[in-house]
Amino acid sequence: MPTAASGFADQQPIVFSLVYVNEVEASAGSSPQEWLLQISLAVTDFSEAKAVAHRYLFRWWVEDWHRILKSGCKVEISQY
Repeated sequence: MPTAASGFADQQPIVFSLVYVNEVEASAGSSPQEWLLQISLAVTDFSEAKAVAHRYLFRWWVEDWHRILKSGCKVEISQY
């Protein structure tokens, strides 16, 4: 625990939730997937945890979009 001498006495704690997601029925020939999602939202029940897991599905779409912008559109080059 930080002490007042270390300069952290006036800092607020960081509050976050962990949502564990596991695939119950994996596709034939593949192993079930597992995720441990750390988020800054309060998750107090199963329906909220389910909503977090659903939002996580969009991560792959966003990563593909960034890849297209960086490699296909060369958006980083245009910043110079």
